[in-house]
Amino acid sequence: MYDIGIVTRENESQWGGDLRALYTIRDGLKLKGASVKTGKNSEDLKDCRYVFLSNTCLDQTKNFQTLKESKQPFGLIGFHEDFLTYFSTMMGFTRAITAIVKHPDSKQVNIDTLRKVPEVIGYFAQPPPTIQLLNQHVLRHSRLCVANSQFEESTMLRDCPDANTCAVHWTTGTSDMWKNTSSDDSFLELTGLTSRNYILQVGRLETRKNQLMTLAACDGIGLPVVFVATRGYQPWYTETLKNFSKMLDVDVILVSEEHATQTSGRFKVVNMPGGKKLEINTLRSAFEHASVCVGPAFHELPGYTYLEALYLGCPVVSSIWTSCKEYLQYKRGDGNVGGLINYCKPYDINDTREKIEQQLNRKHRRIKPSNAIFNRSPLDVGSEIIEQMTR
Repeated sequence: MYDIGIVTRENESQWGGDLRALYTIRDGLKLKGASVKTGKNSEDLKDCRYVFLSNTCLDQTKNFQTLKESKQPFGLIGFHEDFLTYFSTMMGFTRAITAIVKHPDSKQVNIDTLRKVPEVIGYFAQPPPTIQLLNQHVLRHSRLCVANSQFEESTMLRDCPDANTCAVHWTTGTSDMWKNTSSDDSFLELTGLTSRNYILQVGRLETRKNQLMTLAACDGIGLPVVFVATRGYQPWYTETLKNFSKMLDVDVILVSEEHATQTSGRFKVVNMPGGKKLEINTLRSAFEHASVCVGPAFHELPGYTYLEALYLGCPVVSSIWTSCKEYLQYKRGDGNVGGLINYCKPYDINDTREKIEQQLNRKHRRIKPSNAIFNRSPLDVGSEIIEQMTR
């Protein structure tokens, strides 16, 4: 028998921050002496004394039923997104841009309208999904609902006041991540770029990551925008990005795990070597040579790439709709890291551009942050979860 089982998700081959977090938790629990097993569903974990389900953005009904029938005690690692705050705004902005791309001569909406009156996106909004209502019974019956921040915990309690919750900052520091790496020019060699002469965004191409905002905010800014993206699940979003970029004064380089290299035009594609994720040294090179790292996401808990870029001294623009600032304030840290990070409204083009321009002025005044979050270890995470489980 295993002490603890953790349900990941069915499509484990598609890498994401959720899997990275779950593997961190697994490793931390093991360091605390627990025997831990991961599985794609609760059927895989019948030999575990205690099971953690994960992700209330996915239907957990079948997993819940299996655990109920087997009478296994269970908890929840939430990834409980605040759909009520961000979803309608996210879809409103995305659909407004899509409408502009499809009907460039429309009198209904254009990019200048969005710049002047961001609230216009409300006319293109759609209601949030109800999946978290479907999963309310999981929150209610879990022995412990582990949130990754007070921000997420408050969302859980808003949606299910009966839930037994705790907040554990499970994104561990990035100091260990870069231990066996060194500074080099590998990203510049891969892309043909020059140092401190591009704007970087790292993350899967998708509505929530909001690459459309990055393009809109960088229109005419005079620097190429570089997207480093693993395999996605919204092919239409990639096409919208390409078509939207044609309407703007901006050069784009997509460093992609899944798209073929394309060297002509203002939207270029560079396939990641071997069609696999960038080597860690090359990712470090991307951050260290960037003018600024941008992430106007509609939602992140908290967003690994912000912390990775900050640790390497790269100026960052993050969305205000993330828990990034809370993480940086861990153990009384400076949430602005001496100005190295700035926070934008992810739906406001002018605000996002202003924050990017402010950070571009910092590009030759880099600092190495000393915030405690950067030295947080998997053992710290595992210890806190075990402590909460045994209360």
